[in-house]
Amino acid sequence: MIAGRAEPHTSEIDSLTIFFKKDGDHYLPQPHPVFRLQDPSVTKINGEIILCGIEVEVVTLSRFQQLIQGKKEDRKILFYKTVFYKGDSIENLTRFAEGPKGMKDIRLVKLTDGTIGVYARPQGDNKGGRGQIGFTIIKDLSELSEELIQAAPLLSTRFPAKEWGGVNEAIPLPNGRVLALGHRAYYDNHEVRHYYPWAFVHDPKTGEVIDLGILAERSDFPEGLSKRTDLADVLFSAGMKLLPNGHILLKVGMGDAEAGEMERDNPLVRP
Repeated sequence: MIAGRAEPHTSEIDSLTIFFKKDGDHYLPQPHPVFRLQDPSVTKINGEIILCGIEVEVVTLSRFQQLIQGKKEDRKILFYKTVFYKGDSIENLTRFAEGPKGMKDIRLVKLTDGTIGVYARPQGDNKGGRGQIGFTIIKDLSELSEELIQAAPLLSTRFPAKEWGGVNEAIPLPNGRVLALGHRAYYDNHEVRHYYPWAFVHDPKTGEVIDLGILAERSDFPEGLSKRTDLADVLFSAGMKLLPNGHILLKVGMGDAEAGEMERDNPLVRP
């Protein structure tokens, strides 16, 4: 089973998170609850399913704001925030927490010592710029809050000033470290986005980060559609599975319009 994002290519506010089941070479939508969320992520903590996704809110600027900005027409903007659901089954997921407005790529992971790691992606002049990675630890899901996520200290390893990125999946390793699947991104001189799946190993106790590098690029997959022309080179990390043969199965979104997967060498086994 996977949680997937589905939407019309002409809209940013009509996204649905639907659960799909693999049937041969196809993933078929299942008659489970559907959530009005973008970019879903699923993990398990203390026997419960944790679903997080991006909730989009459309806000029309007030007349005062329009005057301040010199706008005469109604102008609508989008607010994003990550919301969290938990339950003992897909049919029994209830909302229990949410992240700060404007923050995506918040991920939870059950650590080997029983605590819960929280990866965040702050932005802004005061802390994260275009987007850095923060991390903090909680003892129980009841501690998860907007304030705690916003205050998560940044990892010691940072993206260059013109890049940004975040964690998309966190996998606990037997040695207490975390294998993190993330993304690295930048704009070129024509304001076209470029996204790459990327991995690193993080030690929650020491803060050490081992950069495992870029895992794939758009040209590794067949040509296809993109939601907009500036998204044609977007390969967005969706998930990663460690396979018994020592390889990994990497799942990605392509151009905000399609999905794909590829099997490749495990980056932990370095040449």
